[in-house]
Amino acid sequence: MITVNKTIAKLGGTLIGTHPAGSLDWHAQRANAIGGSDIAPIMNKSPWTSAVYLWAQKSGKLIPPEGTMAMKLGNYFEPAILKLFGDMHPHLTIYAGDYTYQSQINPAFHANLDAVIEDEDGRLSILEIKFSRNAMPVLPEHYRLQVLWYQIVTGLHSPAVLCAVAGGEYREFTIEYDQTEAEQLIRAAEVFLELVRSDTEPVFDGSQSTYEAVRILHPDIEDTETEIDAEEYKALQSAQQQETFWKQQVLLRKSVIQNSMQGARYGYVDGENVVMLQSRSGGSPYLKITGA
Repeated sequence: MITVNKTIAKLGGTLIGTHPAGSLDWHAQRANAIGGSDIAPIMNKSPWTSAVYLWAQKSGKLIPPEGTMAMKLGNYFEPAILKLFGDMHPHLTIYAGDYTYQSQINPAFHANLDAVIEDEDGRLSILEIKFSRNAMPVLPEHYRLQVLWYQIVTGLHSPAVLCAVAGGEYREFTIEYDQTEAEQLIRAAEVFLELVRSDTEPVFDGSQSTYEAVRILHPDIEDTETEIDAEEYKALQSAQQQETFWKQQVLLRKSVIQNSMQGARYGYVDGENVVMLQSRSGGSPYLKITGA
């Protein structure tokens, strides 16, 4: 791994820690930095965390939540998935460990790699490991952005690999480095860090995560009155009316598409998997939208 770290240092990344994931030192190191799991929220591409929620965490206004059971399972299964990958690719050398790198572009840009792989010609690339209880027929965008961020921080621009055990199936995905997109992520991260430094809220979006952040940031109810912006209230009324209409439209379209699938698990449009059928505990199938 010493050789790998020297190579990364030449490419633009610096090793700054070997703290185990989830440890106090690990959390402290991440507190004021932008890591791989942060870039999707910053780009409003995370299904769980909004830019506003992340900003509140980085600003010290919200305590980061404890790891979910899904995250804990991922940590437990990661070594087994890594071994499976190695068994399937015996020609590759795998370097795994608790390594944190910072970018020489900006020391606040961090990467916690699951592993680095070396091919027979000595080329290095990033290996990311995921575990999910849900099927993963296509690579989720927030995972792709996470790996692209690691490529930015470390300078390892060779095609990266994400391997996953998802929904009981093994999947491998390749992530290509894109310089134009990388520059967009860098600019977005720099803007976000400036918002944190200046204590300026990001633009609110319509996510559940942003609403949860607002609720937590203002937990007390005081026996007082306040004047609400009339235009904002009109906008809320209009949104509620539209919500009722569009919820009905979504259910209509789901009903039509699921009926047309006639029980087929996957639905495709122009070769892209866009919907799939799932069920919970043997219940009736429901339609999950997988397309962008």
